Amino acid sequence: MPIPKFHELMLPLLKHYGDGKVHTRYEFLDSLGIEFKLTPEELAERVSSGLTRVADRIGWATTFLKKAGLLIQPERGYHEITDRGQQTLKLGLDFLTPAKIVELYPDSKNNAFYNPLLREKHEFKDKIEELTLEGTPDEEIDTALANKELQTQSEIKDQVDKITPRQFENLVNKLLVAMGYGKEEYSTVTSYTNDGGIDGIIQADELGFEKIYIQAKKFQDGSSVGRPDIQKFVGAMTGTTKGVFITTAKFSSSVEEYLKSRSEKVILIDGPKLIRLMYKHNIGVSVRKTIDLKGLDSDFFDEL
Repeated sequence: MPIPKFHELMLPLLKHYGDGKVHTRYEFLDSLGIEFKLTPEELAERVSSGLTRVADRIGWATTFLKKAGLLIQPERGYHEITDRGQQTLKLGLDFLTPAKIVELYPDSKNNAFYNPLLREKHEFKDKIEELTLEGTPDEEIDTALANKELQTQSEIKDQVDKITPRQFENLVNKLLVAMGYGKEEYSTVTSYTNDGGIDGIIQADELGFEKIYIQAKKFQDGSSVGRPDIQKFVGAMTGTTKGVFITTAKFSSSVEEYLKSRSEKVILIDGPKLIRLMYKHNIGVSVRKTIDLKGLDSDFFDEL
């Protein structure tokens, strides 16, 4: 099942504290993972802060329970249930959310975590979740970055669609060099009028003992590269067994079947993958802003 949202963890987490003992902040990570039938992949998934997504959500669930007076922190890194917390468990609730806590305990509005008006004056208002959000602050950052990445990649595609086939060949050459395949001073782009199926040659080493052949095909959206194009490319790969075929279009299913029967190693890069690689290796984009995302260093305080 999907990783539970932080508010979906609030009641199960409170129940674990119901034994009245003192527990560490993430002591129930494994048991909650079992309870929600999370896969190893889901348990390993991380947010930008470096924490696993489950631990991040448990942390915020703990914070909201503490701010509402359902948990207390007797010492650093440890929590235990309060009388209010035990009282809440006795209600037999099926769920617990920040909104439900406000309904049960109106005095929770005295805390900025539960009161939008107080939040506006709070020193860390940008760090506190809105009650209507389902994600934690780290997850909201991840979502915003992902949306910005998609927007920029869309803009890259628009520009790639506008360039000429010759410019596209040069772009592909620069991308492969940026990815670490050879150096620009000894990579070449072949003659445009008679390239024999080869658009570029990258020397993987300075002396040219190993070469990588390149074919760059610019097509309109909806087009696909078929087996004849690949056969022509492979036929032109004399003296090498390595090639990269890059296109703005897609590859037909017959292409992969054909390459399975060949000894040559040909890497296929279609339009969407090309745009992702350009974004990753800063081809056609530049870094506008670098943000330091900081988190608490618990070891620093423990060692004081």
